[in-house]
Amino acid sequence: PRSPRGNDEDTDKLYRYLQSFQQSEIDRELDRLLYVALTRAKRKLHLVGSATLNSKGDVSAASSSLLARLWPHVEDAFESVEPLPAIETEITLKTPLAPRREGPLSVSVSRNWPVVPIVETTIDRLARQAREGVLEANIEERCVGLVYHELMRRLAQTDQPAESFYAAIPARLRHYCHPESGLETSQNNVIALVENTLNCKHGRWMLARYAQSGAEQALRRQLGERLQKLVVDRFFVDGDTCWIVDYKTARGSGEAFLANQRERYQEKMQTYRQVIAEATGQENVRAALYFPGCQALVEC
Repeated sequence: PRSPRGNDEDTDKLYRYLQSFQQSEIDRELDRLLYVALTRAKRKLHLVGSATLNSKGDVSAASSSLLARLWPHVEDAFESVEPLPAIETEITLKTPLAPRREGPLSVSVSRNWPVVPIVETTIDRLARQAREGVLEANIEERCVGLVYHELMRRLAQTDQPAESFYAAIPARLRHYCHPESGLETSQNNVIALVENTLNCKHGRWMLARYAQSGAEQALRRQLGERLQKLVVDRFFVDGDTCWIVDYKTARGSGEAFLANQRERYQEKMQTYRQVIAEATGQENVRAALYFPGCQALVEC
């Protein structure tokens, strides 16, 4: 039999593996965000970054920042500038200690960044290409959907009124690389979707307080030799039934539209049901899609 210490070491290895797996996903998402941001400029591109002096006096960027990914191309520029001088004024101001770049900066970025090769199956490659195609074609709609999901998570976890989050919507849209053109329209679309949810019996039922519930719940399951990550938008136990709800901000209404959406996501929702049942021990698990645009709840 293994000693307790041996079990602790095995547990540590498992957590380190899961942590590295999650960090790889975060890194890929940051790379995607940076790529989208850099390729959306039409006339000019302004990059604002902050670097600091370490204990050795060297200038460096925070390892988790977007600037760190461009650091090999801009390091010399940051090294060559002087800190801003102190300003004599009656108002107390903190003088920035880190160097600030003044004047134009020309940066040449290689098209092919060195990355660790990822073994990709044919199915994964086709799915990735489909996702990237949707991203390029519907960036505004994608941003609206992502921010709506964020607000739904907040509303499920707090008693604050929805209006208290509306002022932050433009910043969140920009975070997902929404172009400045059409920003106000997308902000209004997000607000309309949230208000539709709050004014709908289905929406109020989903966001009600339950003893067992979760929002943006991340789950993992073993799929062959790799782990598959699943994110459940909303789950809760109402009576003896565990409900799983996936939010869909696709535009459309009517029986034909809803039937098409049900068929499209049927397999995915069945997978959610299976994983939730295994994770919670619930016997009665039901899954549904919620469409805030037309205030419809469709069970799968």
